[in-house]
Amino acid sequence: MPTQANPRSDARYSIAAVSKLTGVSCHTLRIWERRHGFPLPHRSPAGHRRYDLAQVELLRRIARETQTGRHPGDVIAELRGLNSPPPPCPLETEPLLTALLAADLDAAERAYQSLADPLPPPLRVSRIIEPLLIEIGERWFQGSCQVYQERCASGFLRRKLSLMIDQAQAQNPSPTHRALVGTLQGERHEGGALILSLLLELAGWRAISLGVDLPLAEFQKAIDYWKPSAVCISFVMSGHLNQRFAELATLRGAPVFVGGRSLVNYSRQARRYHLIPLPGPASSTIERLIHEARNWPRPTETTRSPTRELSTPQPTSRS
Repeated sequence: MPTQANPRSDARYSIAAVSKLTGVSCHTLRIWERRHGFPLPHRSPAGHRRYDLAQVELLRRIARETQTGRHPGDVIAELRGLNSPPPPCPLETEPLLTALLAADLDAAERAYQSLADPLPPPLRVSRIIEPLLIEIGERWFQGSCQVYQERCASGFLRRKLSLMIDQAQAQNPSPTHRALVGTLQGERHEGGALILSLLLELAGWRAISLGVDLPLAEFQKAIDYWKPSAVCISFVMSGHLNQRFAELATLRGAPVFVGGRSLVNYSRQARRYHLIPLPGPASSTIERLIHEARNWPRPTETTRSPTRELSTPQPTSRS
């Protein structure tokens, strides 16, 4: 059943009207919605897309940036991070979120299944799990939910991701490439790494999970032993990222990708260390990850780390 439009919004623009206002084709708007999670239109009682003025204005800015050759996924992630709050939790997931915060797991299971059953795994991620993980984190950060509530809710969603990963691996018996996925020592947020693991499996790769809070030396040992096609590191906390980048620049034997919400504002710094940034939602970056990995190494990447920056890495401020 289509979701009712939010009565508090001014979601009155049809997709045809938005196309005319922004110069972005209707087809492209639908692709951005599917691949990058933006725009997120409201739905009329008849199920038609309706956009509010804030989305129209942001789409105009995105259109201008992409005309210069920039990738739309990068622009969308950057503008969300710098110029607008995180996307709101979709209205239809509110019963699920309410049940999770109340620890009513039976109700949460029913709400999740009603949302997830009609959707393939990538859409379950982009429309349910990823927005909810962001919403829960924001509520905790703003003090509107407690740590124990965040743990209950995020644990439920991580279990759903793990189940989908197991199913995807069973349907992917002959992976073409392998990727190491995890977080560095001190980083214990697992949601982004699990999402990326699922999307890699669905793309025909084998995701080798190294979990969270792993010392850098263990990543190098795994590279030497398993010879992966890529190493994927997820960040949520943004403190001392330049120092982290300098450490990752010492890894040898595979391209190193860095992703997560913290990377929105630090892509240029990552590239200075010859790391490959994947800012924004994992669902919007998987195609680029695969493309970059298949084209690595480049002649300019005979060494990763700039000597001057490695000698005196400068910590970044916390966001």
